[in-house]
Amino acid sequence: MTYYDEKLRVLQERVQRKAYLIPRVEELKKQKKELAPKLKVLEIYAHNESVDVENLESKTLTSIFYDIIGKKEEKLEKERAEAKDWILKRDTAKRELDDVENELESGERELASLVNCEEEYMDMLDKRLDLIRKTDIVDVDYGAILLEKISFCDNKIQKINEACEIIENAVNISNETIDELNSAERWGEFDMFERGKIADIKKYDHIGNAETLLFNLKKEISKLKIQIEDINIVVDIDVGLSEFSDTSDWIFDNIFTASNFLDNVDASKQSVRKAIEQIKRIKTSLENLKDEKAIELTKLQKEYEVLK
Repeated sequence: MTYYDEKLRVLQERVQRKAYLIPRVEELKKQKKELAPKLKVLEIYAHNESVDVENLESKTLTSIFYDIIGKKEEKLEKERAEAKDWILKRDTAKRELDDVENELESGERELASLVNCEEEYMDMLDKRLDLIRKTDIVDVDYGAILLEKISFCDNKIQKINEACEIIENAVNISNETIDELNSAERWGEFDMFERGKIADIKKYDHIGNAETLLFNLKKEISKLKIQIEDINIVVDIDVGLSEFSDTSDWIFDNIFTASNFLDNVDASKQSVRKAIEQIKRIKTSLENLKDEKAIELTKLQKEYEVLK
């Protein structure tokens, strides 16, 4: 059994490593999203402060002015200190971002290599069980292996149930988003014939509500992706609203802006409806997998009961 014991040990470590990497990679993505714009701002400040120093060091009007009033060295010292401070902040942020990006790239690459490790682990457990069943030798690991598979199936079913709850939330949010877009559409249709500020206010109020709901929907989709990462069901849902311009509506407020608004609402509804269809297909796949795991779990539990 040594061969199987060693294989199972290695595969179990891979499963545990994947369980650690999934939330870690998501956290790194979040950190990257926060650090990237912060670095851009710091780069602008560091550049501007460096330009101020160069202007004072060169024969510019600013340099001549401070030279005339006798405060050039004082001003130059202050600007150099500020430039140094901003450059330090920029370089620190850049190192942080580089570290995050490197770890993220490494984590994603490692995750890709672990994509099927759970299935490989379960397959190896099955082979070990089959060998035990085919021999008359009493194996002390028989019950332990059965319990491991029972625990694996039970955890998988629990994860699927939690994923289905996320899906229900996502579908409800999507339907609420459609409702808000329908309300915006009704006010947009009214605005086509009875243009006025009231209609503009109302329709963009509903667009604002739809955008808030869409933000929550994207959060649920991200949660779903993490929840079923180790189930190997792909979550690739790209949902969004069209770009609405309330400014042009307020300035021009004509049949063309009203018509463009309705076109954008229609495109947005199509995007959300497509997302609903994708989410429901994922739920169907999860429910089918849950049924398979439930059957497998029942068989394993019966086998363990006989063993006891």
